[in-house]
Amino acid sequence: MERIDHEGQIATAMTLSRMLNAIPLSASGPTRLIIYDIHALQERFYFDNHVLPLLLSAIPAFKQVLQEYHDEEDIVIAFPDEGARKRFGDKFPEYSNIITCTKIRKGNQRIVDVKEGEPEGKHVFIVDDLVKTGGTLLQCKNRIFELGATKVSAFVTHPVFPQESFRRFSE
Repeated sequence: MERIDHEGQIATAMTLSRMLNAIPLSASGPTRLIIYDIHALQERFYFDNHVLPLLLSAIPAFKQVLQEYHDEEDIVIAFPDEGARKRFGDKFPEYSNIITCTKIRKGNQRIVDVKEGEPEGKHVFIVDDLVKTGGTLLQCKNRIFELGATKVSAFVTHPVFPQESFRRFSE
């Protein structure tokens, strides 16, 4: 089990599943655990017989918000990288113009570009499952604005934001 020494450090999925596996069986059997938009499907196998993971997605709730509050807007769905596109791309069949960004990491620097899709004149919603510090998300937003988007918003299931990195979004 890895060691968490100070506030802001993040335990891995394996460590969290070990902690949850320590929950004893109840009178009705194993504990049922709901997990939204699991980052990697193989993580469901981290649990033993004391925990039954139920894998759900928050995307239907997000799509309902889009329909209720943004139905009149010209919306485009974007993904900050290929991984998010693979996880969520098939969840948006009603959108023909899907944007996929690509990123290259060089040390601490990220270079983000739009690999496919057209943001010009659109309200772009960037969709991802996990954001730690938000660097890639912000670079994706900046590049999409450079290419003519009128507005950029984000939907993330698991925002982590260690060491108050969420403040980057209010600057």
